[in-house]
Amino acid sequence: MNLFLASTNPGKKKECEHFFSYFYPQSSLHLQSPQDLSEPIEIVEDALSFEGNALKKALSYWKRLEIPCLADDSGLVVPALNGQPGIYSARYAGPEASDKENNQKLIEQLRSKNLLGSPAFYVCAMVLIWKDGSILSSKETCEGVIHENPQGSEGFGYDPHFYLPDQGKTMAEITREKKNTLSHRAKALEALGQKIRQFL
Repeated sequence: MNLFLASTNPGKKKECEHFFSYFYPQSSLHLQSPQDLSEPIEIVEDALSFEGNALKKALSYWKRLEIPCLADDSGLVVPALNGQPGIYSARYAGPEASDKENNQKLIEQLRSKNLLGSPAFYVCAMVLIWKDGSILSSKETCEGVIHENPQGSEGFGYDPHFYLPDQGKTMAEITREKKNTLSHRAKALEALGQKIRQFL
C-alpha cells in the first residue's frame, strides 16, 4: 500500500516511517513524500489552526494523487507567550528560518520576560484522507518545560529545549523508540491506528 505524507520535513518523515515499521512490522506500507514527486505542490499554510493547515495539506495532495494522504500540522505552544510560537512554529524567526534560529528567538523571548522554565506543550493535528475521500482526524499534545540550554542531538525543531519532567530528559535526548510512545505526533498517529489497521 502506498501512503503519501504531505510534508517536506525530513524529520517528520523519519518519525512516521519508524512509527509504522515499529508498530506495524508486517505491513507492506510504502511511505512517499513531496520529495518523491517531480513537481511538488506549493502549499501556503494560511489556516488559523493546526487542524486547518493539516486538512489543507492532505486535501491538496489527495486531489492530485488520489491515494491515501496523511498530513499533520504541529508546533510548540508556550502559554506564557500567549500561545507563541503556535501555528507559526516552523517559521517563528522568519519564513526560511532554521531550527537553530527559531530556538534562539524562543529563548530570547523567554529570557527577556524572565520566563525561562515556563511550561509548554507540543500539539499535533493529523488528517488522513483515504482513496475514496473519507477523512479521519486526530489531535494530541505532549507537555513539557522549556529549558534555556539545549540538550541532546535526536529529534528536530524545539526538541533540544523541550524538557520532559517525567523522563528527566529533553525530547532530543530520548530514544526514537521512547519518543514513539509519548510524543504528540506518535499519540496522534496512534489515535488513527484503528482506522489505519483496516487498510494495512
